[in-house]
Amino acid sequence: MNWDAIGAIGEILGALAVFASLIYLALQIKQNTQSLRASAKHDATSRQLDYFDTLLENSNLRMVYREGLKDFSSLALDDRDAFWMLMYKSFFSFSEAFYEYKHAHFDEEQWLESSEAIDWHLSHAGARDWWHHPQRRAFPSEFTDLVSERITRLEEKLR
Repeated sequence: MNWDAIGAIGEILGALAVFASLIYLALQIKQNTQSLRASAKHDATSRQLDYFDTLLENSNLRMVYREGLKDFSSLALDDRDAFWMLMYKSFFSFSEAFYEYKHAHFDEEQWLESSEAIDWHLSHAGARDWWHHPQRRAFPSEFTDLVSERITRLEEKLR
């Protein structure tokens, strides 16, 4: 019996076992990443549907939302407060989507959905006016910068 040959075979088997373990771990990480993305997408969709349900269930709130998007400063005080809360709820959801995207829990397509919703809100003067008030400090600076840049680009197009 040649102990050198047996040792070499043992080293080869050990290397193959390490290689197989690495492949298994890579597959597990890929599966976990897909699971995290699906969960993040599900959570984002649930938040958006909850928001829509809030508006669907309350016709007065829909009117406040509609009028606030046009010109929130023209709303009565209570309606203005309701509009502010609706905008907070929307933009906190958008901020969360941005966070998920930045940390690779959202892919490009998922981020694009939220990005288009941000742009849709910002296409309304009332949402832009709301954003320019100090409450934007409640959001992370990177998200604040993103929204402010989008507003700047949009306002340049409108000129």
